[in-house]
Amino acid sequence: MKKYCIGRTLIIGLSLVIANGAFGIDPKPEAVQPSSSDGMYATAKPNAAAVKAQSQANARRRQIMAAVRAGDTAQLTQLLKSAQPSEISDALRWAVVFKEVNMARLILNSGYNASQDTNRNHILNLAINNNDTEMVRLLVNKGLAANIEGMRGRDALENARRKGNQAIVDILVKAKGLK
Repeated sequence: MKKYCIGRTLIIGLSLVIANGAFGIDPKPEAVQPSSSDGMYATAKPNAAAVKAQSQANARRRQIMAAVRAGDTAQLTQLLKSAQPSEISDALRWAVVFKEVNMARLILNSGYNASQDTNRNHILNLAINNNDTEMVRLLVNKGLAANIEGMRGRDALENARRKGNQAIVDILVKAKGLK
């Protein structure tokens, strides 16, 4: 069996990645260089409890995504009762991607905390990129700030101006208190 490593990450076989006790699939395992022959990783084994927990978390995320995509408010409400903050953030992102405004409203009213979500700008920009005026209005009204810079240094308003959707620009200008 081939073993490769990058820092604290170990790749066994062709695609299983073990990092900090959890695992996932590496889409490009061939890009990884072989580890040194010191045997440091020769006995590394996945933590069974961490693998099981990750598998359960992935199953929950799939259930949440399916409920959002199907517009199943009863199922989503049930799943959100015990959801972790990252799962709620993922659910909101999926609602934006699938243009499910009612699902987004449900998620935002179920304990989503915009101030603690590191993806909040990404979520708002997804709605802007989808030209989804109603979703942008909902997100801004629920506390997703329009002035947080994205990865490329542009804020949501600049992104909306670049997309050319004047209705979204107006919503963001009003949210920022500009004229």
